[in-house]
Amino acid sequence: RIDNGAWATTGEAASLALAADALEGPSLIAFGDILCRRHVLQSLLDDDADLVIAADRNIRRDGDGRDRPRDLVKLHEPPPHAFLDGDVTMAGAAFSNAFAGFDAEWIGLLKCSPRGSEAVRGWLAAQAGRGDFAQLGIIDLLAALQAEGHRIKVHLVSGDWTTIEDAIDLAEAGNL
Repeated sequence: RIDNGAWATTGEAASLALAADALEGPSLIAFGDILCRRHVLQSLLDDDADLVIAADRNIRRDGDGRDRPRDLVKLHEPPPHAFLDGDVTMAGAAFSNAFAGFDAEWIGLLKCSPRGSEAVRGWLAAQAGRGDFAQLGIIDLLAALQAEGHRIKVHLVSGDWTTIEDAIDLAEAGNL
């Protein structure tokens, strides 16, 4: 077990960096507050690609109109709306509320093959000296890996996941 004692003042990349030595072989990186249906996770685990994420084609919006920034992804291809999505890859990613410029919301699941885990470890090591490293998110890691030429495959979902941030979210998770 690895805990980030500075979790309240650091971003996700800093927490992941603490566990970098454990990223050996195939790995699954998941936000700690996500719940999803089994098929979402299974589809990632069954994919042979080096880096695979799950993203919801329906970007969540705040009911109060504030539209807080989300972890958003842009796809190379237009988002398909078929029962079985084709070979969809990520063209970019950002923590943003410019929803119109993106195709889906990353849900916080990243599956890595051994080569993918090596790429993640390499990026963490190379970026650790950045002045803003402690504030970076995993979405920044994904955007950087894609910009470096790594192919990031996207499994699109429509719902079937939620985040648990309070007791109300936990109660509503029963509706998954």
